[in-house]
Amino acid sequence: MNSLHDKTFDTSTFALPSGAGIAAKRRSASDFGVRRRRAAPATLQSENWRRRSEKWRHLMVAAQGGESRAYDQLLRELDAWLRRYYGRRLPSPVAEDARQDALLAIHTKRHAYTPSKPFGPWVAAIARYKWIDHIRDASRFASLSLPDEIMTVNIHRGLKKLAALAAGDAVTPTAAANSPKSLKEHSVPSAAWSRGG
Repeated sequence: MNSLHDKTFDTSTFALPSGAGIAAKRRSASDFGVRRRRAAPATLQSENWRRRSEKWRHLMVAAQGGESRAYDQLLRELDAWLRRYYGRRLPSPVAEDARQDALLAIHTKRHAYTPSKPFGPWVAAIARYKWIDHIRDASRFASLSLPDEIMTVNIHRGLKKLAALAAGDAVTPTAAANSPKSLKEHSVPSAAWSRGG
């Protein structure tokens, strides 16, 4: 026959020390249990997402049919979902902008939604694209810097204003314009007024 079948293996070379084998089996069983416990919430989340997606699909189909109440409810639920979605991914002010952009995109593209397709992936794609857009915008603006002379002129003005405030000599711009000294400099000489010209 085949020469492989004739050979026998000595399993003692592959065996673990007596205590290590049992510990390895326990560890592998506990790892399986941990993975199973982690998989349970993921399965639950997946099921919740599927149900939510189906509910939103029905609301969108009704909205496309002209039911304004269904559309209002859909937008309220999407607003809450988008608030959580961006709240975990972006800083607060940016998250608010992204949420509003996503709601606007959903509103403007609602006619493009095909009722026979799942709604969840459609709305998640819009949310993801808006998230990426805001990350790109943030990276563009982060690389911009102000010229040094602008910063130096602003620092100088700020220090001068602080020194004036500390000395008590600060005068508001409207008060400075209405001060007697300012009025003398900008007024027409009295002789010109008396001559009528």
